[in-house]
Amino acid sequence: MYIAERNTAGFNNSLLSTDYDKQSDSDSCSGIMGRYDYTEGWIDALKEAGYKLYCITNFTPAGYEQCYDCISFIERFDGCVFSFREGIVKPDPKIYKTLLRRYNLKAEECVFIDDTEENVVSAQKIGLNGIVFTGYEDAVARLNEIVNSNAS
Repeated sequence: MYIAERNTAGFNNSLLSTDYDKQSDSDSCSGIMGRYDYTEGWIDALKEAGYKLYCITNFTPAGYEQCYDCISFIERFDGCVFSFREGIVKPDPKIYKTLLRRYNLKAEECVFIDDTEENVVSAQKIGLNGIVFTGYEDAVARLNEIVNSNAS
């Protein structure tokens, strides 16, 4: 899941991230998840546009260790909340509040992207903008809609 926070027109550049489509077969983690062809480029584009990136993950300690090579890009994020360290998992609103509090973010200035609708609905209930991830192109279009509507 990504959270985007933008510093223009009242919308802070932050994006939360999750797993996506278009997986590279050579980068899969035993069927748990994989690295996707567009991930690094999307991170670069968002960072260059001034976004800060944050992550919330429901990995177990073993899953995190097993899949680290596929998710090593999170080292480029501005912060992460790991459920196994917090003892809270999505969609519990406490995990989103933990991220907001820890990194001094305002919910209404962030966009939460996740591939599970229940997680997005939970984030929206506490004031985050939300996008259910169904594919890269759709997520980019929805993010642009949210950014443009908040800039008005």
